[in-house]
Amino acid sequence: MGQFLLLFLILLMAGVSAHIAAAPAAPALPKIGVVSAIGDKLYLRKVGVTVFGNEAEEMAIESWRLDDLMIAKVRIALAGRFDVRPVTYQRAPFASLAERNEIFAREHRPELVRSGVSPQGLDGYLVITKSRSQYGNSNQSLLGLGVVEGGSKLFGTQLYAYANYVLGMVDGRNWTISEQAAPFLPPRSASEIGGISGKVDKSLWPASPDAAANQRLKAALAGLIDRSLPCGLQRMKLIPPVQACDATVNMPGHD
Repeated sequence: MGQFLLLFLILLMAGVSAHIAAAPAAPALPKIGVVSAIGDKLYLRKVGVTVFGNEAEEMAIESWRLDDLMIAKVRIALAGRFDVRPVTYQRAPFASLAERNEIFAREHRPELVRSGVSPQGLDGYLVITKSRSQYGNSNQSLLGLGVVEGGSKLFGTQLYAYANYVLGMVDGRNWTISEQAAPFLPPRSASEIGGISGKVDKSLWPASPDAAANQRLKAALAGLIDRSLPCGLQRMKLIPPVQACDATVNMPGHD
């Protein structure tokens, strides 16, 4: 009886092992790399009532490591849907694309990925570069990450932080842009000057070009990225719909 029971258990375990071995493997996740090139400069703008009140400066902010922050947020958002692999690249060529103000600047991205990003052979490369937005109803545009002061001393001024960027997926097989989208703020966070922007305290205007002395402004820009990125990834169809990004959500004061 004992031998019969032992034989039965051996056969049972063999059957279970065979079933486990025969179970189909889960499909491999698409392998992508993320290239972010928006965090090299802070653009300081003053937009006056007339053109004579306009001013523009730049400040180096690489030490804020906002590109690393962007990549980390993308990795978390895409977990379980994509296998996000680390890649190496030179940021400067990607960061300068929007500064050229070319009509077909997007066409340079596959070329830069193919020649300057390692490793090659991934299914896709999500490229995040600066973009421009119009400042309110003016003819002025706001590029990349920055802070803008609008108005006049006579009528009062307002300060806004902004983070304008665009997402583009470069196909790692045929080197074309398979999808592109501009992130946006959830409707309840939309700013009156447009783009990805938000009103901030006037004390956040940099008093010096030292990035380390402007951590509150860094936090404001990181917050804009944090709120807008999910809406961009949703628009790219890389993540499921995000309720906060639904354009049909009622705005405060509206039915």
